[in-house]
Amino acid sequence: MPMERLRHEIATAQYTLGVLPHYVTEKTTAAGALEGKELLLACESSFVKDSTYNAVIDYVKNGGTAIVEEGGFAQNEYGDPRDVSELFPNNESGESEQLGRHASIGCLGKGRVIRIGKTKAQDRDDRQAIYREVFADAIEELGLNEPVRLVAADGSHKSMRAMEWRVAEVDGGHVLAVLPYEGQEIEPGAFLLETARPVLRITDLITGGDVPVDGFQVGKGPNLFLIELDLPRTGT
Repeated sequence: MPMERLRHEIATAQYTLGVLPHYVTEKTTAAGALEGKELLLACESSFVKDSTYNAVIDYVKNGGTAIVEEGGFAQNEYGDPRDVSELFPNNESGESEQLGRHASIGCLGKGRVIRIGKTKAQDRDDRQAIYREVFADAIEELGLNEPVRLVAADGSHKSMRAMEWRVAEVDGGHVLAVLPYEGQEIEPGAFLLETARPVLRITDLITGGDVPVDGFQVGKGPNLFLIELDLPRTGT
């Protein structure tokens, strides 16, 4: 499947996981824009310049993690083939191990490469669900989960397609914003709240009312909550 057909599936898969990405171009990548970043999503990479490819390799070897897809980086901007065996070693060699259902993970220098296998999914929602699952597995593996986050109650990444959400840390807690996509309704009980520490209080910032912690639900329309967590435990 041509990589370009997947181009518009990547962003949506991130947004529905609460990820607010920082975008880089080939020019800024070659200029060092990846330095200090923990995770690179590089699934739209059919044709890239040598300078871009080399910058990604250097980023991973120096401790970064990149998510790539089989067939990515395989040609330069002129369509000339490139040897990408460094990013895609033979799984039978034992250089990588399975990560979830759709990807493998292996080391490269000080960093890691998460490789998504070729997908036969033709439906857009199915492809987005695969990306969501791989991205969620990677975020979990790297310990990058937000201290406040939403997860599907039934464990289905497909159900996340109805909305996008964001979390921002503020004085006194975390603000959780949830917005359904146009034409989509959030079903009551479809999503659960997961937190790094016990929840002390939830306030609905739209109505100003308190929300029972045990009865938290995301409503059908726009949602805005202030979520206060218990203080971190300290050693004695």
